[in-house]
Amino acid sequence: SLVEIDLPASKSISNRLLFALSLFSNDLKVKGLVNCEDTQVFLSNLEIMGAKFEKASDSLFLKQPLDLLSLPECALDLKDCGTALRFFTALCSLQDKEVTIRGSKRLLERPMQSLIDALVSLGASITWQKGEFLKVKGPITGNKLSVDASHSSQFVSALFFVVPFLSSPFYLHLEGKIVSKPYIHITQNILKQFGVEVIEEANQTFKISYAPEKPIGREYSVEKDCSSASYLLTAAHILGKGILIKDFNPFEMLQGDRVIVDILQKMGADYILHGKDLIFHG
Repeated sequence: SLVEIDLPASKSISNRLLFALSLFSNDLKVKGLVNCEDTQVFLSNLEIMGAKFEKASDSLFLKQPLDLLSLPECALDLKDCGTALRFFTALCSLQDKEVTIRGSKRLLERPMQSLIDALVSLGASITWQKGEFLKVKGPITGNKLSVDASHSSQFVSALFFVVPFLSSPFYLHLEGKIVSKPYIHITQNILKQFGVEVIEEANQTFKISYAPEKPIGREYSVEKDCSSASYLLTAAHILGKGILIKDFNPFEMLQGDRVIVDILQKMGADYILHGKDLIFHG
């Protein structure tokens, strides 16, 4: 008999969708957002900055986007969310009012220097009191930039979200060995839903173009979390068990961890797709 599993949605996709919706407003309906602390951090702090959301059963709509011309002078608390630290630092540099970013001591000790250097080179004023707070004030301007991408892919994703408001096209060159490329691909795919095209032109230089799309009622279902699936699939393989994961097609997913299915197949596992579900036998 098969064990049926319904996984939570992907946190990395949920957070990027919320951020993109707030910035590049359209009437995209988002279905199946994950409910976790990091996503709540994104929601609550985007609302502090002026966005308004409406929830209906398992869907979320944007009622009011961020007004990038008049973001409020405010204080944000990002708890322990690393993605939010990088994304909101970039966002706050778009405007000329100072924003104080706080969070856990551990969060505010995480690597930030490459992103700070990049934003300062575009005109931002940033004070980083390690372990305590960040103070960020813009506005940033320009049409090209180089950033060290060897520490965190979140620096790259954060910049992909904000540079379309500076210039279209904008050229972003990534220095060093790029880490966690699948997360950059997730950001590229989500931005495409909002009229932002990110294309690698030359060696690690990306051209970012923004053509605002007319709102057309669309729905975006957040895919299930592949990291959670990888542990369960591996355990099922080791134990020789069969599982059915609902609404899980690894061949249509954006997350890098989707390759676990192929890896386990090479180790003798078997799987089939049954409609939208994955049936896996270890």
